[in-house]
Formats: sequence, structure tokens, C-alpha cells
Amino acid sequence: MNRYLLDTQATVWLLTNNNEFPRNLREELTYAEAMFHVSNLTIVEIVHLQQCNKIDLPIYGKNLLANIARMNIYTVPLADETLVTMSSLPINRKIHSDPFDLATIAT
Repeated sequence: MNRYLLDTQATVWLLTNNNEFPRNLREELTYAEAMFHVSNLTIVEIVHLQQCNKIDLPIYGKNLLANIARMNIYTVPLADETLVTMSSLPINRKIHSDPFDLATIAT
């Protein structure tokens, strides 16, 4: 079984049924042929983007978490090991200086 860790953009695409999310992955999710995970820090980033009006996602709080669970996407807590890995990642200001991206990479 394939396992995927979704980043923020992919999670938003799934929650909004955006066609930019790859069809083959959507089918794996639909038919439970793969396990999909999302870092709880990704959920923090989604909430932040909503609060800053940077994304149009009308699902908030408990409903956001319920929708993620209903889609059989499992939440991964931010582990101490992830923080240690983050501290060893090189920061490339042009590519990955965003702490949310670094946390996803480290996870």
C-alpha cells in the first residue's frame, strides 16, 4: 500500500474538490488503495491562511478536522524527531524558507 504525506496545497485541493489534485491519487484515496496523511502543522497553516484571507476554504475548526477525517486522511503529530530534522535542513530562501514547508519536508 502506498503512503502519502500531503502538503498544504494538496490538502486544500482535496477539501475543495479542485481538479488540480492528480486524478490517480484521488482514485487511490477514493478506493482506499493508499494511506494519506497530513501533518497537524499543515492544519495550522490552513487555519492561518484562512484567517489572512489567502485561501477561500469555508470549512473551519471542528468541521475542517471532521472533513479531513471523513476523507480517511490521517493526522500526523509534529514529533520531536521532526523538529530535530528541521534544524538540520539547509534553508534555501528561494525554495524552502517557509517553516511549514520545512516541517513537511522533515516529516
